[in-house]
Amino acid sequence: MKRLLVLLSLAVFIRPALGEEVVRQFGWSELRAKGALAHGAILPADNHTPFEQLQVVSSSRQPVAVEIATIQSPGLTSTRYALVGKVRYENVEGQAYLEMWSFFPDGNVLLSRTLAQTGPTQYLTGDSDWRLFSLPYNANGIGQTPDKLLMDVVFSAGGTVVLGQLQLVQYEGGSWRRLVAGGNWRLFGAVVAGMALLYGLLGLLVYRGSARRFVKAALTVLLVLGLGGFAIGVVSLVASTAHVQPLQMLLVAVMLAAPAAGGLAWTRRRYDALELRRMDAMDTASHAG
Repeated sequence: MKRLLVLLSLAVFIRPALGEEVVRQFGWSELRAKGALAHGAILPADNHTPFEQLQVVSSSRQPVAVEIATIQSPGLTSTRYALVGKVRYENVEGQAYLEMWSFFPDGNVLLSRTLAQTGPTQYLTGDSDWRLFSLPYNANGIGQTPDKLLMDVVFSAGGTVVLGQLQLVQYEGGSWRRLVAGGNWRLFGAVVAGMALLYGLLGLLVYRGSARRFVKAALTVLLVLGLGGFAIGVVSLVASTAHVQPLQMLLVAVMLAAPAAGGLAWTRRRYDALELRRMDAMDTASHAG
């Protein structure tokens, strides 16, 4: 449990580093003090869960929407935004989901729901330990930012939903468009071509038996970069970040780390073999003399 919470916390903190701007962070007690919390029981932090939680329970056998919180004047400057946080649930019958209502100055009211099959926008059903959730919206077509947000939990029948820390984040326009478009594959191709050229040069140095220290240092750096990129790719898959294309990041990471890991072992054997060959040649020459 603690390891899972640590990983989720790292994902929450890595998201801003990857480009998301955290506009506001909310505590449930803070929302209650401001009269912005409608329903739910606040659970204090404890040894197992180091943050405050909000428990929402439905005992109804009929569909019901439970209003959670209202955020007045959210302070957004981008039309692309999301409510993100952690959620766990148990005994949820059917499909429940989280819901965000966006109220705009011109009277428009728009809706976002967690109804996807996978990822942070997945619906809620059965039991689940802590996982990330996201309620994103792209209001670019309206050209306005909302002046009020409202969050619900919608049950199809009974169940218990527990919400952890809640953040309001926003995204830059270009990054959201790259996400929708599926990423910059030209840049990805250029990166792959660059890696192929670099590994080709390193292979040539190894074949010639020169620059052993440089080759070892370069392969070690590439391995570290590959492992780091793989970790970022996994986090972006979990957190659904808008500034990192998970598929591209994971492909680049594998293409960095795999040849580097194999290359370190191969180059060591290659340089050792060349060194033995030189020593044998020197011994042969000395005996011949």
